[in-house]
Amino acid sequence: MKTISILLLVLAVVVSTHGQETGVQPLLNKYIQLKDALVESNAQVAAAQGKTLSETISLVDATRLQVNERKEFMAEKNLLLKMALKISKTNDIEQQRTAFTELSVSLWKVVVAAEGV
Repeated sequence: MKTISILLLVLAVVVSTHGQETGVQPLLNKYIQLKDALVESNAQVAAAQGKTLSETISLVDATRLQVNERKEFMAEKNLLLKMALKISKTNDIEQQRTAFTELSVSLWKVVVAAEGV
């Protein structure tokens, strides 16, 4: 749990330090909104945010990403989508949190690969 807390803090810093929504920035913004719903234990909002996140993942234009970021995003895209959809299809907060943990680990790999992080 401590690792996830640190990951969330780092992702929040990444989101707040980038002014433009380029690359995976929109994905990070939706991720933070999902995290907020889970922190509030609001399963219905988390499900809706999971759906929005899955749509955002699908809309990321990998051709606009840096080479390393693109490579990692493409390697993680299916798992990111799977976990976001899993969150969107349940109102069980514990199942959502478990899927979010997997999503966080996968997203972290993409964030680390992004330049300027």
